[in-house]
Amino acid sequence: DLLAGSWRAADENEFKFDTAAGQLTVPRSVVTRIVFRNGKLTYLSDLDPESVEETPFFGRLMSYRRDQSLDGGPLKLKDKTYAKGLAVHSRSVLSYDLDGEYETFKATVGFDVSSQGRGRVVCRVLGDGRELFAEPDLAATGEPRNVEVSVASVKQLSLEVDFGEAEDTGDRLLWADARLFRGEK
Repeated sequence: DLLAGSWRAADENEFKFDTAAGQLTVPRSVVTRIVFRNGKLTYLSDLDPESVEETPFFGRLMSYRRDQSLDGGPLKLKDKTYAKGLAVHSRSVLSYDLDGEYETFKATVGFDVSSQGRGRVVCRVLGDGRELFAEPDLAATGEPRNVEVSVASVKQLSLEVDFGEAEDTGDRLLWADARLFRGEK
């Protein structure tokens, strides 16, 4: 089924919309996809990367996933579950062509609960090769980090996750709610 309406609110259990028939609450468990029609917000998981670089760890490649964890479950950071996002394993670089169409990139970056407190990575967001955000020692024992950077006039956005100090096999990182915002035109 397809539902058209205006976004009202969301929490970890449900979405609320204003529709032509009135206000509607929908359980998160039955929602498979959300598409925003106003064109101001785009989830990175709805875009195809222009390039993907992934380095196997101990000969095992764990390819990135969209809107699910690396083991196919929900995207979960600490006690919060996210419907949208990207799951990666170190070392990976996902690059997206933006063509200067967006103003802001936002995400919450941290370790998937399946890492069980193991893992350390170097995490960066690059715009046309220029560092926009860096966390040189993001550890699974720490808190997820909110990322908000300007991508005004950026042609290519890259999300880079590199091996950290411990080179741990638990380097399962989530870019939760990774999204781009267009400015007012």
